[in-house]
Amino acid sequence: MSLANDLKRLVDLEDSAQDPALVESVASQVGGGSSDLSSATGTLAIAHGGTGAVGLSGDGVLITNSAGTAVGTATTGTTGLPIIAGTSGASPAFGALNLAGSGVTGVLPTGNIATTLTSKRITPRVTTITSSATPTINTDNCDFVDITALAADITSMTTNLSGTPTNGQKLAIRYKASGANHTVTHGASFEACGASLSLTITDGKRTTAIYIYDTTTAKWGLVSVANET
Repeated sequence: MSLANDLKRLVDLEDSAQDPALVESVASQVGGGSSDLSSATGTLAIAHGGTGAVGLSGDGVLITNSAGTAVGTATTGTTGLPIIAGTSGASPAFGALNLAGSGVTGVLPTGNIATTLTSKRITPRVTTITSSATPTINTDNCDFVDITALAADITSMTTNLSGTPTNGQKLAIRYKASGANHTVTHGASFEACGASLSLTITDGKRTTAIYIYDTTTAKWGLVSVANET
């Protein structure tokens, strides 16, 4: 039997599956020299080294279906989109990556390059505290602390202070007293650096204090205080 006829039978999945000797016959004939496959028709199954598809879309990525017995292509679509795994039983496809999705883990790093921001607003991270004698402040999570109704003297700003600040990091705290005047005791994690650490918050008034961290002293320096009149 000729190689061309064998190939026509080979591309028929059912025929070749029932006659393994046919595969060996074609293999031996191909191995003996060059062959013209232009007359072969049909679909070559995946099991025999084919794609299982009659035709495939251009400029795509070859994928198997859920049964693994046929293939298709995920078309590229919009330039720059990644290929994303589908849900169970669904084929992957190109699409926009949802950074809030369950398939994304870890922390997205910032680029190690200098970037100039033009006409951009930087929204501060805010921690709001109603009243506390030892306010809980994590400087890794906030840039501005709003103490809205201070009803007691602050005995220590250091006790519940946490975070790993960087050199020159800024922290603004707005104090507002409620019911009476109240004092603020900073504690060991703070130092005077242009403004006195001795603060008295006037009842019903706001006092805004600006602190800058110094890694040399490992303290927050109070550089400025503004009192509402």
